[in-house]
Amino acid sequence: MFVPIDPTKASFGTFDGHRAHYFETKARISHVLTSVFHATWFHDAAHACKDALLAQFESKTGKDRETFSPSFEAHADRVWEKAMTDAKISAAFIRASNQYLVHCMGTNWNDWEKCGFVKKEDHTEAVQEARIEYAVIINREFLEQIKKATFKDGTDKQGTTYTDSLRPLLLSQTNLNLLGGSHDFSSCLDNIWKQPADQTWALVMFHYEGVA
Repeated sequence: MFVPIDPTKASFGTFDGHRAHYFETKARISHVLTSVFHATWFHDAAHACKDALLAQFESKTGKDRETFSPSFEAHADRVWEKAMTDAKISAAFIRASNQYLVHCMGTNWNDWEKCGFVKKEDHTEAVQEARIEYAVIINREFLEQIKKATFKDGTDKQGTTYTDSLRPLLLSQTNLNLLGGSHDFSSCLDNIWKQPADQTWALVMFHYEGVA
């Protein structure tokens, strides 16, 4: 059953960006993602991407390690596809988004005629749109909560050396566009690793667990 996110329990608390407090914050975020967002797939996808980044970094030596880029675009799609496959992320996302479809369209969501559609193609499109809507809800809520936790006084205020180091990750143009209501998620359903918030959380974890 799909359970809407309870705003009174969705907070990630506060994070000062300091390395000493990272693992405590990570544990709190993991708890909220799995127990409040009910998005284990999101949690596992970000961790799988972070682990893939760490493996890529650890495979490098010398100058290649010094110039290593954690950017998703810097690595072949097969790296992320394997990470998602190994962690069975796509199946987990489908199960979770199916519950959202039940919430939106009823228990007969998979029967286009019982749902009142004249054409099967229209039903297929509606299901796709609902899955996208679900992914957007989770991505936006994550970004909102981690932004509030890190920049409690507002993103327009000067932060600390630690929180300012996270600005390029948390306040990227892609993330700001998503928070503002503009991002194309059409390619993000079959490629969960392309979802902006999942990439962001993976990069933040790598920032602390890999190379700062």
